[in-house]
Amino acid sequence: MGDRKYILFSAVGSTPQAFANSISWFLVAHERQYPVSDVYFIATSENKARGIAGTSQNIKPAIEMVGKSLGVMAPQLVGKVRMHEQPAAIIPEEEIPEALVGVVQGVRGIVPGETGCVIDMTAGRKTMSAALTLAAHVLKHKFKKDVLLSYYWLIRWTKESLEKKAHELGIDDIASMVFDLDKLDEAVKGIE
Repeated sequence: MGDRKYILFSAVGSTPQAFANSISWFLVAHERQYPVSDVYFIATSENKARGIAGTSQNIKPAIEMVGKSLGVMAPQLVGKVRMHEQPAAIIPEEEIPEALVGVVQGVRGIVPGETGCVIDMTAGRKTMSAALTLAAHVLKHKFKKDVLLSYYWLIRWTKESLEKKAHELGIDDIASMVFDLDKLDEAVKGIE
């Protein structure tokens, strides 16, 4: 990958630990192949009529958790990766088309020219993951951005493992996956 840097965009869900763990493990597991310079967040807006609380308030605690985990897992990354508390986008999680536009605009406003970006779709509800996946496709094909999708999951999904911070989990407990959109295109072409 050479000197290329990536900007990581993480969905913000209702549980800061879930996306903090995802970010921590992505930074550690993929440091060589996809070195990240900055982490931005995509939060959801509040919708009182539907009883939906926004998620922006979960960014600061997640940043603190990432810092603590990196201090244990990869001290060389502490201070090297900039964490931005101000969200790149605040989207309505219940409206996929509006969320899609918000993510695309937010990412395009931050990612310069040839810089690569990774969109982590771990946190948030299914509608948010759908909007992020669609946004990655639009950014790659319409705006010619170098975009990857990532997601994190626990291999052993237990109550105990759900409560652990990233630095309390081992590499055998998790999977930090990177998904190249070209593989999706190949799969679509192969469908008969």
